[in-house]
Amino acid sequence: MPILASHFHPPAYLRNGHIQTILPVLLRRRLNIAFKRERLELEDGDFLDLDWARMGGDKLAILSHGLEGCSDDGSNRG
Repeated sequence: MPILASHFHPPAYLRNGHIQTILPVLLRRRLNIAFKRERLELEDGDFLDLDWARMGGDKLAILSHGLEGCSDDGSNRG
């Protein structure tokens, strides 16, 4: 898969990175997405949990969360 450059430009009221981090916590959306979890065991004893949302497309997006949470924290359930 090729790596695509982002053309994201936030609206004027979201240009501050701190606001982009805090606002989603205050204005949560509930998404109804069914994930299929795959666990990769690493050689050092650690692991990676990959949550796949297969929606019939031919593109792949890799999303890495930070302070926000994870796919099973309940905020994405309908």
